[in-house]
Amino acid sequence: GSGNDALTGDALDNRLDGQAGNDILDGGAGSDQVLGGDGDDVIYASAGNDSLQGQAGNDTFHWTAADGRDTFNGGAGTDTVNLIGSAVADVADAKWNGSAITGLLNNAFIDIEAIHLDLGAGGPGGDWLRYTTSFGVSVNLSTGTATGFASVTGVENLIGGSGADTLIGDAGVNKINGADGDDRVEGGAGNDNLTGGAGSDTFVYAAGCGNDTINDFDAWADGGQDFLDVSAFGINAGNFAARIAIIATGADTVVRIDDSYFITLKNVSGDGDNVITIDDFILG
Repeated sequence: GSGNDALTGDALDNRLDGQAGNDILDGGAGSDQVLGGDGDDVIYASAGNDSLQGQAGNDTFHWTAADGRDTFNGGAGTDTVNLIGSAVADVADAKWNGSAITGLLNNAFIDIEAIHLDLGAGGPGGDWLRYTTSFGVSVNLSTGTATGFASVTGVENLIGGSGADTLIGDAGVNKINGADGDDRVEGGAGNDNLTGGAGSDTFVYAAGCGNDTINDFDAWADGGQDFLDVSAFGINAGNFAARIAIIATGADTVVRIDDSYFITLKNVSGDGDNVITIDDFILG
């Protein structure tokens, strides 16, 4: 009715319509159709593959990993979706169209202004946020910010799309893969595992960074040459030799910065064109 209603469905496929008022709606198990109507409504996804429509008003939707594959349509107003992951390692594939997230965790989003993602404490290897897009995206796990999201928490690992991405880790041990495109990758504190993917990628280092491993550093000047950005250390051509050591260790190369930070470049052997020089660095 026109008041503030609290409606809960059962295990069948229900249709709930809050109409006017600030309603609390929960379809329960089953594949439900839930309509918020006018007002600032709170809508719970619950089990089943639901169609959830906030309609007019500033509505808030809640979804957990135990819920089904749902469609969230905010309608008019400023609408928010809160998504909570599971206790195992989640992979959240984010479909970004350049202006909004249209799909995530097998859910669809229409006219949603704010998405909060919390993947919680995942299993071994941690939780992943992976973008499916040709547009460049930016993610900073240390600040909990990511393109298309109001906030992200509980994410340890990142995979970019095919655009030019900026991907930054946090103080934990992160796995970051830029995928296609000319990406900027910064592991942050913690001993991180980094992959640039195709393209000319830049790996960024500053004081407080961890001892990282880069899996696919391309030292060749032709094609997708990659770079190590050490400009934040104040390293320049004049002091490069005193502050940077390039050490061949079997099939790999270790770059030592100020006797304090170590970067392992896997399969950079130091032979022929597969060798690191000052030309592979961005200096201050």
